[in-house]
Amino acid sequence: MPLSHCRPLCALLATVMAVALLAGGVAPLQAQTPYFRAFSLTGTADGTKNQDGFDIFWIDDLNYYDGKTPKKTSITASRQYPGDQGTVTYNAYAVTQFRGFYSTGSYSYGEVLNAYYPTGKPEGTRTPPFGYYLVSGGGSWMQHRFVSPEAFFGPYAVFRWSISGTEDRNIGQASSRVDFAVTDKSIAGFNDLYNDPDVVARRMTRFGAGYMEYQVPIVLDRTLNFLFWGATFWQVNPNEMAAVTSPRRIYGKAMYMNTFDLLDISLYNEDGSPIRKWSLVDDNTGLELFNQNGRVTLNFVPEPGAMALAASALLPLLLLARSRRVRRK
Repeated sequence: MPLSHCRPLCALLATVMAVALLAGGVAPLQAQTPYFRAFSLTGTADGTKNQDGFDIFWIDDLNYYDGKTPKKTSITASRQYPGDQGTVTYNAYAVTQFRGFYSTGSYSYGEVLNAYYPTGKPEGTRTPPFGYYLVSGGGSWMQHRFVSPEAFFGPYAVFRWSISGTEDRNIGQASSRVDFAVTDKSIAGFNDLYNDPDVVARRMTRFGAGYMEYQVPIVLDRTLNFLFWGATFWQVNPNEMAAVTSPRRIYGKAMYMNTFDLLDISLYNEDGSPIRKWSLVDDNTGLELFNQNGRVTLNFVPEPGAMALAASALLPLLLLARSRRVRRK
């Protein structure tokens, strides 16, 4: 399964689209909200390029999800590639977990043991690879509306984000990415976050940790499409691998499990005066999600599997506490 990309750090754009197309045979149609996507994957480059002269990464391991409820995805992969300078081993682990209202966490770690650039082999063979790729992310397409009893003119919204995490690598790029867009235009689905020119023109994109504001004009009491994506990745391009002159260990790590948090929303009139009383209401459930005082609905309802997992994790602690009480009697 091929994955082409146009420039370093932007492969995730192509990843979202390529995985959507490749998984289209098993994924449901993006017909309505709520819609959630999450996937974790590993890939390698074999030296071939696309028609525009850019490197192609091939998807090797993939855990993909499309559905009506948020879901955690993870991947643990290990592959070995023979070569004239010994066996190359690529180990990878990645996970993405939805945390609540426009909040998610992601972690990606990859390492290659006995890594070297395979100068003595033709393009089109991956033993060993020319480059490496690892990504894990999650996103959603939701529909909400802002309502207010106040008079307003030319309103716009300011979304304030906090993105926290750390990175470590000795080659390539290891980082996070968040994309967010709000539009009142009718869209086909989640892929319009990257496909639709009007959505792309008003999209917020951020790599790495930091604080970011997103400002967008809105129409009150009208359905708005909210598109969100957050991920971590490690990417080593063939030109970077060419600098590896002898076999060695290479690695990349992006730790953003407590990240991509929408902290605050403010509404303003065209002249900058604040709209002091308003609510953000979900079209699907009718629940109030946010208002002038902040977040109202904090978290998604846990899936039964997640609740069972949490219960099983707590059981040993409960038994330990019980045994201590018994000994004290």
